Amino acid sequence: MFTDDPYRRSCQATVIDRDHDSIALDATVCYPTGGGQPGDTGRLTLPDGQVLTILDTRRDRETGRIRHRLSGSTEDLPAPGSTVEIAIDWQRRHRHMRMHTALHLLSAVVKAGVTGGNLGADSGRLDFDTGGAGLTGLALSR
Repeated sequence: MFTDDPYRRSCQATVIDRDHDSIALDATVCYPTGGGQPGDTGRLTLPDGQVLTILDTRRDRETGRIRHRLSGSTEDLPAPGSTVEIAIDWQRRHRHMRMHTALHLLSAVVKAGVTGGNLGADSGRLDFDTGGAGLTGLALSR
């Protein structure tokens, strides 16, 4: 869902797997960590109304499933088959989206290949291959 509609803030989903501190769902609005961008955080509401905090969202390297790391103890995690409501921290996601766009604009201005980067809600970084030549403020302003 997060790739089809990055502005969608919540959804209902069914738990398909759980381990000691995370669950996988059949659908999610949470963007997983990737490409230098942090995974979404938010809240997960259980059928009984209990709310767990989504601490991080990552893609499992072995299964490819998106896993939501949650607050609480293992006993608090919903069992497979449970229907839950998942909602992202929209303010944080929107700041990440804006920073992501700003870094794309920067990469269009700097005439060097991008070799890496990282972003957060309040700052971002791109690494450029300048062939050993540094970029000065004057060179960037041209």
